[in-house]
Amino acid sequence: MLKHFSTKADVLAYVADEILATLNDDLERMEGGDAQHYTDEECETMRAKIADIESVDDLIRGAAETVYDDSSAVIRAARGVFANWNRGDLAGALRRLRVALEETASFVREAGESGAEWSAEDDHRASAEGWAIFRCVGGVDHGTYQLQKDDEVGAFDEDDEAWRHVVAQAAAGSPLHRRALRFLKRTSPVEHQRIIEASADLDLNLN
Repeated sequence: MLKHFSTKADVLAYVADEILATLNDDLERMEGGDAQHYTDEECETMRAKIADIESVDDLIRGAAETVYDDSSAVIRAARGVFANWNRGDLAGALRRLRVALEETASFVREAGESGAEWSAEDDHRASAEGWAIFRCVGGVDHGTYQLQKDDEVGAFDEDDEAWRHVVAQAAAGSPLHRRALRFLKRTSPVEHQRIIEASADLDLNLN
């Protein structure tokens, strides 16, 4: 639950503002009073970082205010922004965030078109348990959507542990976990079958 900001979109907008302000201050210092300590190449690198962030600024603000507001995929990406910021790879972090936003948009749109019931709120609740349904680009073998452990949470060591958890909860009657399996059965039947087969020894009734 947010303690200061009204929405997660406000958080992302604040992050973007703070990062841009910090980098612009750094660039001003590099080109001004401390110019003797920096090369032209270092200044150009800083300008490139600022340009990268500004290039996705409207996407962060506009998209996050709509379908992404409750998306755990965006929150995971935001964590990546801070992690990469600490490693000095801010431009890479912002590119990761842009991809996550685009992937989330595609996920929600295709879920709606398929008729499957899997919402951004479902994704958020699943992530809190340590698993999520990810849209995997190029996942032709097992399906576009795959149920995997959420590495950010660390609740499961392997994907198949997350699978068995979801199957067990679905068999116990959990609407969330049943929706997850129903979504995968409609959109990625091969992935769904792998999950069921990996949990066959549980001898659970999913009817």
